[in-house]
Amino acid sequence: MPIFLTLLLMLQPLFAASMVPLFIAGPVNSEPAKLQNIDVLKERENRITYQFVFSKKVRWDIEWSEQTRTLTVIFANTAKDNFKDQMSLAQGFIDKATLAHSQNLQYKLELLLAADIMPAPFSSQGTGDKLLLSLQKIRTEAPLALHQILKDNAPPNSHVSRHYKPKLAGEFSEPKRNHFLIYRSTEVESGVHAFKFRTRKEEALGYGFRIQKDVVAKRLMFAAGGQDGTKLGMSTVSTMASRHNAILGINGSFFLSGGDPLGLVIQDSTLVSSPLMGRACIGVLDDGTAYVGHSTYQASLITESGSIELEGINQEGSAFGSTLFTHEFGKPSYSKGDAFHLLIRNNVVEAISQEPLLIPKDGVVVTLPSRSYPFLNRLTKGKRAEVRVELPAPWNKMRWAMGGGPRLVSNHTVMSDMEVEGFPLNFINALAPRSGIGVDNAGNLIVAVIDGRQEGSKGMSLIQFAECMLALGSKDAINLDGGGSTALWFDGMIVNSPSDGQERKVANSILLKARET
Repeated sequence: MPIFLTLLLMLQPLFAASMVPLFIAGPVNSEPAKLQNIDVLKERENRITYQFVFSKKVRWDIEWSEQTRTLTVIFANTAKDNFKDQMSLAQGFIDKATLAHSQNLQYKLELLLAADIMPAPFSSQGTGDKLLLSLQKIRTEAPLALHQILKDNAPPNSHVSRHYKPKLAGEFSEPKRNHFLIYRSTEVESGVHAFKFRTRKEEALGYGFRIQKDVVAKRLMFAAGGQDGTKLGMSTVSTMASRHNAILGINGSFFLSGGDPLGLVIQDSTLVSSPLMGRACIGVLDDGTAYVGHSTYQASLITESGSIELEGINQEGSAFGSTLFTHEFGKPSYSKGDAFHLLIRNNVVEAISQEPLLIPKDGVVVTLPSRSYPFLNRLTKGKRAEVRVELPAPWNKMRWAMGGGPRLVSNHTVMSDMEVEGFPLNFINALAPRSGIGVDNAGNLIVAVIDGRQEGSKGMSLIQFAECMLALGSKDAINLDGGGSTALWFDGMIVNSPSDGQERKVANSILLKARET
């Protein structure tokens, strides 16, 4: 069912040197922090950014009024010098600017934005010697009515790809619930549809993509947040997408501090993180077949004198017990308590240490708590030792897999017992930003995000989000990390409005690599 998503296309050229009236009010006051310069940066055809540079750190507060179309910025502890001379305003973006300086050393800058201009996502408060303030031009079109219920009250479209010429297309099935409204869809390239939607009851705004199975098989990947894209660590979705030359990306699994993912992660057929028992996962085979379900695993250290179960793989959270660390961990082995670290290569123990060990590409490190000493007493350097890890079918065949939870949809049915996966009811029922991924009847992937904790989009509970994923066509779907982590990236920019005001660094992401040319 067609809806239309645009990725910020500029309709008119930018003339950075043009001026609009600037009105100054208020008494002059003495120094503290001084404004050094204001740069107008032309990032892309539809967007400009003001960079305010100060001599020292200042505090700012930013407020946007949709009703008056006024963007207000207040700088604290700031001298009046240079503002009037440096504030050059781009025609077509700002209709009027008012600048006032108070006796308590505050600058108040009010920008009346043009009708087709919106502020980019921003932090409402901050401190620093630089402030980047971005304005973007949106393209508005008459909405497409579905169910005969979208008429004059439909919000304007936003976002159109800068690199792909969109054409109205789409094969979405008609939504089954009349409170769920899709505005428009567009095919941004062969096999990839983008959509934007709003729900009437929940007052939530969302964005998403449907990716055909054959495209998934050729171009999908799950990326880690580490610097080289394979090791564990933390990065923004934008950084991971740029690193892997992706056209599309969404944030992935829940994680602990430092980028330790909570639950199953398989990257390019390599098990990177062990499943979290009872939590839902999604996996993708080489041919693009996607599977939603729950995975278990069994990991053991087997020696000539016995075996011991390994409680986790590359998970610091399980490091009180026995843990297997591989090269993808990205740092030395770890233990929260007294432990022995065993370096094993080619099924031979090469080193035993009570200090963390570096993990080679062709080996592993196993940490065993000190209570395992009787077992360790029989395991010395040069002894044979085998690490055996087993996943049940079909997870042992997955090229890509990621844990999340809870499961939202199972065989076209909204899950009503989400708390069985260990999520508290206050987490399930809260209106919050959400991210999710699903599979439709044809095996296509559906990724979607919901904005939340902001004006115009309060967010969704997980039950509401499950109904949303079902209405979008998902036969099966799981929840991914949400809240401030929710981010959907396409063609060089974040499509949604992150609740933190900016992207949050996350542990991993689901990416669609750009077409090879």
